[in-house]
Amino acid sequence: MALRGRLGSAPTSKHLVSLLEESPIADQVLFDESGRLGEETSNSRLALVGDPATTFADVLKRLPEPAGGPTTRWSAQWEALERAAWATQEPELGRRGFEGALAAQVARQLPANALLFVSNSLPVRDLDRFARSRSAPLRALANRGASGIDGILSTAFGAGYGLQKRLVLLVGDLAFLHDLNALAAVKRLGLRADIIVINNDGGGIFEFLPVARHEPPFTELFVTPHGIQASTLAQAFGMDHARIELRRGPPSGLVAAVPDAPSRLVEIVSDRKENVRHRREVDALVAAAIDRVPLEVSHAR
Repeated sequence: MALRGRLGSAPTSKHLVSLLEESPIADQVLFDESGRLGEETSNSRLALVGDPATTFADVLKRLPEPAGGPTTRWSAQWEALERAAWATQEPELGRRGFEGALAAQVARQLPANALLFVSNSLPVRDLDRFARSRSAPLRALANRGASGIDGILSTAFGAGYGLQKRLVLLVGDLAFLHDLNALAAVKRLGLRADIIVINNDGGGIFEFLPVARHEPPFTELFVTPHGIQASTLAQAFGMDHARIELRRGPPSGLVAAVPDAPSRLVEIVSDRKENVRHRREVDALVAAAIDRVPLEVSHAR
């Protein structure tokens, strides 16, 4: 039997959870200090209560050193899939109007030790999906749990104030509007912040759900378009404002060049329908690319 150890609570990635549930060789041993199985479904065969660090340190002492065995081959296959995915996906990030590339562009432009706060909904998913790893350290924060899109600006501004760093906030338009009064804290606390608002006039993430086929109630009840221009809001709170039309090409200069530059509101106008089409095209290209990678599959139990 092949067992896989797992630390702590269930993964947040829906795709990873599905993979673990469906895999014929991914029986899990769960190590958790509380002993609670905090998940709806699980293929864990055994749950151990105790300190994971001590347990794994003891297990590693008893295992032989790997020498090109199954673990090394398994890692090599994952690396091959990763290379194929990035080789296909990365050129697509430069396409005109691709909203998914914004998180990657922001992460790439940030200097070392920068502070990035990423909103719930699509921005945090885009950072996970499209931003590549980097050698320069970066502190990335996000809300998690039942908070949803409420309080995003307040949390981000609190982090910027507490850490005394220039803040870069990547947020969707609905999350931005849900916590609009928090903009008063920028001037009151003397914050330095780049607030990058992806404005696709509503809840763009809902366009990916099957309910999107049911119009007109879908747009009215799920997307909830607002028609608000961020320029008037920036003026009301005494902030600089820049408006970028994403359809004209990938934006540059999203992050201020110097830490003490005035706070500003950067509004990036995107199209919801185009966003859905681009993402599905990228998904199909990546899926085809990784299907062409030869894999050594073992079903030994």
